[in-house]
Amino acid sequence: KFAKKLFSAKSNISEKRGFIKNLDKLKEMVQDNGPKKLETIHLGFSSNYSSLATVEVNPEKFIEQYAEKGILIDSKTFYSDMDGKPFMDPSKHKHKKFLLKPDLSSMRNIGWLKNNSVLVFGDIYDAETGEISEVSPRGFLKRKLQLFEKEDLTLNCASELEYYLYTKSYSENIKKGLNKIQFVGSTAEDYLIQQGDLLEFLNEEFRVKMKSSGIEIETTKGESAIGQHEINMKYSEALLQSDNALVLKAGTKAICEQNNSSISFMAKPHIDLAGSSCHLHMSIYDNKGKNIFCGNDLQLAEGVSCSNNLLYFLGGVMKYSLDSFIMFAPTINSYRRYKSFSWAPTNLDSWSYDNRTSPFRICGSGNNLRIEYRIPGGDANQYLSYSAIIAAGMKGLKEKIQPPELFKGSSYEIKDFKRPPIDLNEALQHFKNSELIREYFTEKERTFLVNFYENEVQEYERNVTPYEHSRYFSLI
Repeated sequence: KFAKKLFSAKSNISEKRGFIKNLDKLKEMVQDNGPKKLETIHLGFSSNYSSLATVEVNPEKFIEQYAEKGILIDSKTFYSDMDGKPFMDPSKHKHKKFLLKPDLSSMRNIGWLKNNSVLVFGDIYDAETGEISEVSPRGFLKRKLQLFEKEDLTLNCASELEYYLYTKSYSENIKKGLNKIQFVGSTAEDYLIQQGDLLEFLNEEFRVKMKSSGIEIETTKGESAIGQHEINMKYSEALLQSDNALVLKAGTKAICEQNNSSISFMAKPHIDLAGSSCHLHMSIYDNKGKNIFCGNDLQLAEGVSCSNNLLYFLGGVMKYSLDSFIMFAPTINSYRRYKSFSWAPTNLDSWSYDNRTSPFRICGSGNNLRIEYRIPGGDANQYLSYSAIIAAGMKGLKEKIQPPELFKGSSYEIKDFKRPPIDLNEALQHFKNSELIREYFTEKERTFLVNFYENEVQEYERNVTPYEHSRYFSLI
């Protein structure tokens, strides 16, 4: 179904750019004896931490076997944290194999590699039962999207990702100490061309290489802090947008390494500077291509109104914002970003039209009317974030949940409101006690996510920070 939409006659040509239409086209690339000959196929999937993981395979072997039957991978990839430590009882999944089965509608060029390479996203299946795994972030989203398919609806999304750029490679910066890293640029650069030009040797390459990798970058711009930038991807269906986010992160990191630079999508890499967000724009379309958020049930601004569908969807998202907060802010560092007057949201009771102090911003008009969800940080896993939004929004539509009154003014100036969790552990408690999560996520999904997030909390609690040493070591 997705492949038909991507390559239909109505598809914009830019949506096809960088993708390989079908297996026959891939075979042509493999059989080419000239400069376009395909050298490597990367079978990809999402780690729990919103990074791209891959298995590199021989193209001939892929066509002969893996394209249809998939390839076995070790389940420990999903049950281990970023240090390789297991966060669930190893005896329950030791040596268990998962089947990584290619999604042939996702085949795309990898524009930043020297040799001709193709990335194919795969879905994770239990090799014993043949069912799609309940520990795969992409699988989470595919199951939630079935709620839209049953209603013959499509969730279109677009992502804005913010990041910081630094001189020197990751390995060099880690070796000399991350407290000594230097920004690319010399001053805050929000729209300032003199500073923006200094970063074009990277940002221009991001735009060009992402385009050849199947992602249309609509804009990049300087943000409010030194070395900080924003990149905006063209809208697409939710699964493709989440795939694109993974590709973008992997590609920009590789491009930076090639240019002796580094990039960080941490939510709050510098306590005295603005954090980095991942704003998610969403609209829902029926089978006739009409945006169901459009209507005349409530006037939002002069000449702009919305339907009850938007209000109900938003009502669900707002009511359950704390329940799924951890799926937008998944790390210890995430919670340092939510500070007043920092462009990060702090008032979870506020929604507005075209007001960036609210976490739920309505923008656009007509068929472009959409909800901008401003809570996620740059560290969010978009597969999980969209899964949480779908659950809350669909519950809102089903139960006709009304949001609070439309707010005008600065949300930061209100004193009595629902606040974000103070830390990851508080967010975890909301998740564990949530009626929404129990209703829309399977028991295995819930267990897996609870173990994953609990491990992040416990790893932090097992460490003494440099701040504690510097403050208390000699003077306490």
